[in-house]
Amino acid sequence: MYKIKNFLNKRNGFLIIMILTTFLVCVVNASYAFFTATAERKGALNIVSGNLYSLISSGDLNSEKQITVKGNSKETIDVKLTNVNGIEAKFNFYYTASSDNVEVGYTKSGDDCPGTDGIVLPKNGEEGDSKSFVVQITNNSESNVTVTFGSKVGLSNQTLDFPSEGHVLPKIVCKNTTEEVDGLPVNSCEDVDYNDESANKNAMFKFNQPDGSTGYRYIGDDPYNYVKMNDDNSVWRIIGVFNDPDSTGSKTQQRIKLIKDQSVGNKAWDTSNSNNWSRPATLQTELNSGSTYTSLSTTLKGKIEKMRWYLGGYDWSGNNSLTTFFNAERGSKGGNNGSAPTTWDGYVGLMYPSDYGYTYEKGISTTCTGNLNSCSSDSSKGWIRKGHESEYQWTLTPISVGATGVFRVGSDGSVNDYSGASSTRGVRPVVYLKSGTTLGGGDGQETSPYIIVES
Repeated sequence: MYKIKNFLNKRNGFLIIMILTTFLVCVVNASYAFFTATAERKGALNIVSGNLYSLISSGDLNSEKQITVKGNSKETIDVKLTNVNGIEAKFNFYYTASSDNVEVGYTKSGDDCPGTDGIVLPKNGEEGDSKSFVVQITNNSESNVTVTFGSKVGLSNQTLDFPSEGHVLPKIVCKNTTEEVDGLPVNSCEDVDYNDESANKNAMFKFNQPDGSTGYRYIGDDPYNYVKMNDDNSVWRIIGVFNDPDSTGSKTQQRIKLIKDQSVGNKAWDTSNSNNWSRPATLQTELNSGSTYTSLSTTLKGKIEKMRWYLGGYDWSGNNSLTTFFNAERGSKGGNNGSAPTTWDGYVGLMYPSDYGYTYEKGISTTCTGNLNSCSSDSSKGWIRKGHESEYQWTLTPISVGATGVFRVGSDGSVNDYSGASSTRGVRPVVYLKSGTTLGGGDGQETSPYIIVES
C-alpha cells in the first residue's frame, strides 16, 4: 500500500512539473511574439480585445494614441493596421475628440478604407495581413483640439462595439469651392475618392499641365458636363477650359472645349491611308466643310472659334504615360515619318490621346495615366468612354515613325496605333467655343444639361 501511494505522489509531482514547464514555454513564446509585433516600428500601438490583438502603427501619434491639431488647421497622418493574430479577424478604427468642431476621415490615399462594419484581415504571416491608410484631421475651431485614436478587433463574423463617445472614421469627399472659370464651378480637391465621387461630379479640376499651362478638366466616370444647343437635339460634353492657341497663335483667352457625345459614324481618318492631317486628310475635310460640318446647328457654328490644333506625333517608344502623350502632341515630329506639319488651323478637330487620359487623373486610375495602352482594366472609370464601350474612336494624333498609323481609343479602352488611317473608326467631333460664350440652362447633368443660347 505504501509503495502504491508513494508512486502516485511521485507521478503527480511529475505531472505538475510537466504542466508548469509547458505553461512557461507558452508564456515565453507568446511574450516574444507580442514583443516582436509591438516593435514593428516606432509609435506602434496595441489594442487588446480578449485574446485578439490589433496593432496600429503610426509615427504621427504619441504613446497615448493622440495628436493635437492647432486651431483652424489641418493634419494628415499615416496609420497602418496589422493583424498579429493566428486567425482571420475583423478590425476598425474609431476616434474621440476634445471638441465637436473637428472632422476626421480617410482620404483616397492608401488601401481600401474600412466601412462602418470594419475590415477583415487574413491571419498573420499571409499576404494582406496589413493595411495602410491616410487619415485627415481638420480642426474648424479657434482652439487646439486633441484627437485620440483607438481600435476594435473581433472575429471575422462579429459585430464590433465602440465606446459611446467614439466615432467610426468616414471617407472624406472633397467639397466644391466657389471658384468658377467661364461660369463653370472648379473643385480644388487634390484627392478624389472614386467610390464616392458625388460631391466632385459637378465641377472641373485644375491642372498644371506639363507645358506650364493651366487647364481645367472634367474627370471620372460621369461628371456634370453635358451641353445642348437651343436649336439642336444633339448632345455634347465639356472636355474642359483651356488657353490653347487660336489660329493667330494667341494664348491670351480661355475657351470651353467640347466633344460630341455620340459618334457621327465610322469613317476613315484618310481614305488614302496617310496620317498627314494637313494633306488634307479625308476626315479633316469632312469635319470642316463636308456633311458632318453642315449638320452642325446654326447656334454652334456661330460659337466655334478657329483654333491652332496640335498635330505632333508619338514614336510609340514604350513610355505610354499621359505626360508622354501630352508632350508628344505638342512636339516637333508630325505624321508621315515625322515630316508632316505639327499644327493646323481649323474649326473642328478630334480629341487628343491626352484628353482621354486626363479623365483618369487625380487618382481615378493610375493604371490609365501611367500607361494609356494598359487602360483596359480601368477604362470604365473615364467619361469619354462611357456609351462607347464597344466602339473604336479616332484621335487627332499620328504615329511619328510611320506614314499610316493613327492613335485611337480601342473598344477595350486602351490607346494604341494599330489602326492605319484608311481604317473606319468612330468619329466624335471636337470644337472650341469662342471666348466669352456663356452657358445657361441646367447644371450639366445628363437630365439637366447646360444650354448654349444663340445671342
